[in-house]
Amino acid sequence: MTSKAQIDRLGDRLKAGDVSPADLELLDTYRRGFRDRYEVVVSAIRAEIGMEPSGRPAKSTASIIAKENHLDVMRRGGDGRD
Repeated sequence: MTSKAQIDRLGDRLKAGDVSPADLELLDTYRRGFRDRYEVVVSAIRAEIGMEPSGRPAKSTASIIAKENHLDVMRRGGDGRD
């Protein structure tokens, strides 16, 4: 299991653009770790209330990196636009 501290440090490296192949593997493993729980929730919604949930099971690696960079700009007081 990946610790919060490991994910926080990974986020820092992603924001800095200092990403190794091992970092990408860690991110992918962490991201995929939520898939089973997502499927359980989606199945329960379908079975219990008969609705089709909207959403997607996982963001892409590129989307996560872009979001981390955007959030970093926002935290520093920028407006997130170039």
